[in-house]
Amino acid sequence: IAATKGEEAGIEGWVMLEEFITPKFQGRGLGKAMQRAFLCVLRALAPEDDALVLGTIDGRNEPSIKTALACGRHKAGSWLFTPRRP
Repeated sequence: IAATKGEEAGIEGWVMLEEFITPKFQGRGLGKAMQRAFLCVLRALAPEDDALVLGTIDGRNEPSIKTALACGRHKAGSWLFTPRRP
């Protein structure tokens, strides 16, 4: 997991830059364990912060969305793009 202090859409917090699990180990609950550990570390390192974690997940990436929700993250907004009509 890689994150940095920053902002997205005008909201300040920890911006999730990357979370990577090699395909060999995917589907074993490691993403959920990593995110929960990450949140614990943030709270320990920066107790004055509310450990707000921001990030973008592609709407087609159902496993990542389910993992984020299972870790207590909430969908705060989304964008919907449609083809332009002629």
